[in-house]
Amino acid sequence: MSYNDRVTLSTQRLNPDHVFGPLVPVGRFDWERILSHCIFKPNTVKLVGFVMATYADLETGGRVYPGDKRISAVACMSIPTVKRTRRILEEAGLLHKVANGSSFGRAAKASEYQLTAPLVMAEQYRDDMNAGVWFEADRWETTELWNVAAMLDQVSTVTPVSEEQVSPVTPDNPADFKEQVSLTKEQVSNSQEQGSLATRTGVTSEPPRTHRSTHVPMNQKINESSAASSPSASLEGRIPNFGLNDESSNLTEEQERNRQAAALQKLMAEEKRQQSA
Repeated sequence: MSYNDRVTLSTQRLNPDHVFGPLVPVGRFDWERILSHCIFKPNTVKLVGFVMATYADLETGGRVYPGDKRISAVACMSIPTVKRTRRILEEAGLLHKVANGSSFGRAAKASEYQLTAPLVMAEQYRDDMNAGVWFEADRWETTELWNVAAMLDQVSTVTPVSEEQVSPVTPDNPADFKEQVSLTKEQVSNSQEQGSLATRTGVTSEPPRTHRSTHVPMNQKINESSAASSPSASLEGRIPNFGLNDESSNLTEEQERNRQAAALQKLMAEEKRQQSA
């Protein structure tokens, strides 16, 4: 009996981005032989595959759309197990989803599948069948079977990322971030120190320091203090407001401190003169 050209493969290719290469549509009986030559983990994968193959077209292997409930009843297993094992068949390239199902409407619509095989596996099956060696005894040794479980484990292994593939951190440099944090802490400490000195009461030997608020403009603060100034202000209850005119807004911070210190000394001398009188 001649086996030449007994098996021919379809010229159609599905899912070219599959990890095992493009998928070839396979008829039902050829697909069942390919599935029987594979090793899966768990073994229930083959049972679900054979149940789904009974609903496939004999020539094309298409129009496979039994629902999860039907496969669960025929295979005598739970629906989550059916979904998990069918996903393994898809990952192995032995099933291709043609259309998604839907649970909306009056009747649920199951997903449609196509019986397939990776191109390399399908070509090897075709060559062995046409050469007449597929049914020889040594073809069914454990070492000759297609260990699909090991192939899936190798594909699912996470490849470590090299240092060259890691993109450098350009926008958020850690060194720049640390420097910004240190500068922020220094600004906060300076603001707290200036605030504590500004709230002191009584006469001090050092000239008073002004605290520049980040929310209120400096010119507005000077105008407010000038409007609220009083020549009879007491030195015991609060820091006196020094009467600064509008020209002081053009002075630098150091000149402003010297001006305030001179006004304070003048006020101290005036009060001392009144006490001695």
